[in-house]
Amino acid sequence: MVAYAFLAPSLILFLIFRHGPAVFSLVLSLFDWTMVDDPEYVGTQNFQRLANDEVFWRALGNTVKYTLFAVPPDIVIALLLAVLLNQQLRGMKIFRLAYFIPVVTSGALVAIVWRWLYQPRGIINGFLLDLGLTPQAWLTDPGLVLLSIAAMSIWKHVGFNMLILLAGLQSIPSE
Repeated sequence: MVAYAFLAPSLILFLIFRHGPAVFSLVLSLFDWTMVDDPEYVGTQNFQRLANDEVFWRALGNTVKYTLFAVPPDIVIALLLAVLLNQQLRGMKIFRLAYFIPVVTSGALVAIVWRWLYQPRGIINGFLLDLGLTPQAWLTDPGLVLLSIAAMSIWKHVGFNMLILLAGLQSIPSE
């Protein structure tokens, strides 16, 4: 019983910090509150309004598309890199480092660099011109913007996933 008394404060704090925000968000979703005026209970009206909101459904669709464009290629590329970098060849540590550097780079810096790459006169469009192709409006064309952001996300995160998969591959016994 004494053990439970010592465990109780930590468990209570864990439950408050782990589940408290979710419970507060659920309760808050039942109110119309501007944080200036007093909250007004509206029940499920917020959810009914959300179900009929065209912007919400468009945002949800974009989120699903982005997830499909970013997550599966990220995992496949990370697995291929992990298998390649699992080889016992000279210089593999340099490649591991090169693939991991984007992970430790600031997200803001990555966004600035990729914005520069995607500029109308940027490196990617310059490369397309050299190949005789037409430049693209990577960040303003509704058909390309999700793919462009997904490519940036893959580049930023593939190193971390590669490292996790590489650690898993190296933990497999050689027998």
